[in-house]
Amino acid sequence: MTNIKILEWNINQRSCENSSFPEYVITEISRKNPDVIVLVEFKGENNRSRLDRAFSERYYTYSYNGSQYTSVNGNIKTGNGIYMGLKKSIFNEPSPEEITWEESFKDKQPNWLKIKSTIKTGKELTIIGVRVKVGSKHDKKELNDRKSQINWLLKENKQTKRQIIIGDLNYGPAETDWCEKEKLNWQDIVYMMRDEGYLDYQQFSPYSPPGTSWKGKQLDWLITKGVFIDGHSHYNQLDWSFGKNNDLFYLEGYRVPEGFFIINEPPFPDHAILTTEITLE
Repeated sequence: MTNIKILEWNINQRSCENSSFPEYVITEISRKNPDVIVLVEFKGENNRSRLDRAFSERYYTYSYNGSQYTSVNGNIKTGNGIYMGLKKSIFNEPSPEEITWEESFKDKQPNWLKIKSTIKTGKELTIIGVRVKVGSKHDKKELNDRKSQINWLLKENKQTKRQIIIGDLNYGPAETDWCEKEKLNWQDIVYMMRDEGYLDYQQFSPYSPPGTSWKGKQLDWLITKGVFIDGHSHYNQLDWSFGKNNDLFYLEGYRVPEGFFIINEPPFPDHAILTTEITLE
């Protein structure tokens, strides 16, 4: 039996490809000492280099910087990327063909990076980092678009026997409150996971530790198949304590119930750090 500690964090680089994230991002990740690192809303070659310098000695590191698309006004833009790290003491180095990502921008696909990995004991584990894309309108069509992306992700990977999908789904119980007249039910997502085989023999799926991950909502989730969550692990947290580093109170932000001030302007992280521990039998 092997336990693996996973960290996922939306670091809020969405609109600032040429800006550097604060140094405490690296400090906070190092303090958590995860076996798997998944960072979403990641952008920028400079940021990739900084992360590689910090982690490539102990982790196999992989990233893609977002796929390009044409905006409504005709400008070429780059979407959000994902950065991942696998601890070398736990994992064998994946071969290049085992690493795939969102190569071209598609409305019905989320941002995703997938690694087919093998741990030192020989067991296979596919790890998928994900961020569901969002539009500018908070209405039923917008939520249906997000649900379609999640549905695509589940169908695309349902044949994989042992996997985790982790990231910002931009969908959760509170999101349905946007649509007072035509509510979408969070249970819809649970039904989709059941239909695609993600709930068989699983303790929790989708899973999030108690708490909130963004402005009073749960948007960051772990979806599992063929692995188990160690429900007794103290590593299972939604942690806002990185807010202790924020002292620029003139910037836009908000306070979380834990008492920390969270800046929600890029390039400052505005989601809680999700950590969880899984078990491979």
